[in-house]
Amino acid sequence: MDKTWKIILSIVTIMVVIKLYVAIQERFAKETFRKRMNRIARRIEKEYGINPRIIIIQSAHESDFGRSRLAKEGNNLFGIKPSLEWKRAGKPTIKIGKIEYKRYYSWEDSAIDWANLISMTKRYEKAYKFAQMG
Repeated sequence: MDKTWKIILSIVTIMVVIKLYVAIQERFAKETFRKRMNRIARRIEKEYGINPRIIIIQSAHESDFGRSRLAKEGNNLFGIKPSLEWKRAGKPTIKIGKIEYKRYYSWEDSAIDWANLISMTKRYEKAYKFAQMG
């Protein structure tokens, strides 16, 4: 095998190893998120009757498994924006780009607020019923 082919083979091998490493990290990040959210979702299920799978799936989708900037910097897993009451009460917000979102102290606070939103807001009535069924 000449030198050019050895170089090509080395490059391909490195690319495969990097791709495998990234895939393993991705799987680990998702599994870590699921485990963390499972504990939170079980607590919310008891209070709101929402199927834990729905909470985990929705938060994973909205926050890219907790990796979005909003999830990392604002603990906001659902992309919830502040109401006037939230702002008037002086509760924390985070601005990403031109959009202002609620900032939470924890992922659990974010999930509880989401559960409150869908369980107590008329426009989410059908979503709440679906979330209870799973």
